[in-house]
Amino acid sequence: MASQTIISNNGNHKLTISTINNHLFIYHECGFEFTTYVKRRIIFQAWNPATWGGRFKWVESNNAMQPNILDLQFIMGNGTIRNPNDFNPTQTRRVGHYKTSAVSINATDPAQNDVSWITNVSLRFAYENSIVTI
Repeated sequence: MASQTIISNNGNHKLTISTINNHLFIYHECGFEFTTYVKRRIIFQAWNPATWGGRFKWVESNNAMQPNILDLQFIMGNGTIRNPNDFNPTQTRRVGHYKTSAVSINATDPAQNDVSWITNVSLRFAYENSIVTI
């Protein structure tokens, strides 16, 4: 699993993006997920020292800059690159969070048609005028 955090928009937006490649006994999951945040100031409260000095917190938001996913590849142990759509991935969304993953449970298909055979996940995306691969 690879992960990267990028701060953008003059320090007001944050992206945390990672690949997923989990193999736990009978549970296998491959894909990627990202969360986007915006910086929010904490309102000054004289009685609360934690609010003194212009502090802020990161809040999950769909209003932050979003990554443009260019390519997702599942790589098998023998180096064969597979299209993630071969494994019927599911998408999960909530405010500021997006996840695409394929799951297989207790499956070791000899034809290698389940994610238990995937050993690496490669993700290429564009964000703030640059292309990043993880």
